[in-house]
Amino acid sequence: TADIDALLSAINALPTSGAAFSDLVSIGLNALILAGDLAQSTADFQSVSGTIPNPTAISILATSQDIESASITVVNLMVSKKTSLESVIPGAALLGLTTFRTLTDNIATAMASVAPISTPANPIVPPSMIFALRNSLDTAFATAIAAFGS
Repeated sequence: TADIDALLSAINALPTSGAAFSDLVSIGLNALILAGDLAQSTADFQSVSGTIPNPTAISILATSQDIESASITVVNLMVSKKTSLESVIPGAALLGLTTFRTLTDNIATAMASVAPISTPANPIVPPSMIFALRNSLDTAFATAIAAFGS
């Protein structure tokens, strides 16, 4: 979650008006780092065979819930800074939002493919829980994408 926190800090630092290109550099760099993290995590889940031990599953779930919460905060903050973001690079935030929506959908699908993350007799993280996290993120992204698309 450190990379999401860095992105959140960069967006928080963006002025609500009068932004310049230089104000967006750290947002762009942190977004690229986070995109790489999500892509790598997706690949990691896609390479899993078998089940994941319970303590690991519990840790993954807690981290996923933290990421969901932080991601929704980032998306909502982007909407609140729409005027500044769009005044500097029109369309960039919309592209970023649609890209991150795809990346989060991909990781949820990859996680669900190895779920239940645990033993079949004791599913700590069933696919339905993963899809609930994904749906929550999708709703936040859809709202933000609509705001930037208008």
